[in-house]
Amino acid sequence: MIVCSCNVLSDQDIVDAVACGITWKQLVRKTKLSSTCGRCAVHARSIYERAKAGTYVPLVPEKEK
Repeated sequence: MIVCSCNVLSDQDIVDAVACGITWKQLVRKTKLSSTCGRCAVHARSIYERAKAGTYVPLVPEKEK
């Protein structure tokens, strides 16, 4: 699922970044997440925090995409 349409960043991109140990600030700097319109900021941060806690469940399982 695309989270940031301005920079074409998906929920899986965020989950993968968490798995690599990237901090929120590093993710924002690297991907320019929420830097254009900012509408994705709250949702993206929520995905990041849930992925970090191990509780994020995607709306569409990876196999069905």
